[in-house]
Amino acid sequence: FSSLALAIVCTSALAEPVWNFGDYPSQEPDALLNASLDSNSAAEKVRIRSYLAAKFPDTAAGLFAAAYIAGHEGKDEAEVRRLYDLCLAKFPTNLSCLNNKFAKTTGEAGWPIIQTMLQIDATYNQYDLIRSGYFNLKDTQKKSAEAADFLAGYEARFPDAFILPYIRGIEADQNKDYKKAHDFYLQAIEKGAENTPFNVYEALINLEIGVLYAGDEKRADIVAQRVMEYYRATRNVKDDTAAAFLADNLGQTFAHAYVFATLGALIDFSPEFVLQWYFGGLKELYPDFYEKYGQILAEKAKLNPTLNLTIAANQLLVLNQTDAGIKNYLSAINAAYTGKR
Repeated sequence: FSSLALAIVCTSALAEPVWNFGDYPSQEPDALLNASLDSNSAAEKVRIRSYLAAKFPDTAAGLFAAAYIAGHEGKDEAEVRRLYDLCLAKFPTNLSCLNNKFAKTTGEAGWPIIQTMLQIDATYNQYDLIRSGYFNLKDTQKKSAEAADFLAGYEARFPDAFILPYIRGIEADQNKDYKKAHDFYLQAIEKGAENTPFNVYEALINLEIGVLYAGDEKRADIVAQRVMEYYRATRNVKDDTAAAFLADNLGQTFAHAYVFATLGALIDFSPEFVLQWYFGGLKELYPDFYEKYGQILAEKAKLNPTLNLTIAANQLLVLNQTDAGIKNYLSAINAAYTGKR
């Protein structure tokens, strides 16, 4: 759009953030933090966590949120780690702070954090601590015997957990035993049932369209079939990572038919996902979804004005509604939860 419009947008002063959680079941700090952990939207995470950091600075939720927002804002890594340590000094068993501190730790330094978290809750984050612990011992610390004992112990403790065959599948994949890896991934999906995370399906798909591809059907159909299986099995309407994987693998036109026509009624797409796919072809190829999501987004923006960013981009780039687009950009900026961008 015009340089004048850009200047108007870029020079708008930041106002007090607009926090309104009237559409949430609870406004309690822990409930809001859990909502942010469950969210598929980075914008929603920032919305909630900026509020928690500002309004509840001495709680576990607020301290975690302050550290997260510091990372989001691009603060120095040492400062971000300091804030997570501050949270853990007051709440040493807080798994959210431990998890994000672990994510910023490399090599053997992560092992003590894994051990601490496993002692608190080995099922945390869909048992992923077991995967992290096993490969830290086996690959990072080069302690194969200890790693085998570690995994055997958790296999005995959680014999029905999907994570164990998933780990075996990853290992077989690394060893180029692709057929065995494929069988393990299928076992993991069967055991995980409605709780299976998409990364298991993704590993399976990558084998089926890669080294195990037999040419009997189109790769695109394999991807689409597995993604549909994931959504039908899990009913995880808040997860659009599988839809994004599908879109990335199918190409734009093909993806519209599968992602929006087939999944549009099932998935609560994040604004970021729709922003990526909103323009150009979407309006032409799937106008029903385009119109429906526009209405949903406008309704959500009443309580979360930063979503006007997506609305404004659509008005400017698709609808050629310059005045309305600038108005909504300014609304989004004035309601911003942090100063980033």
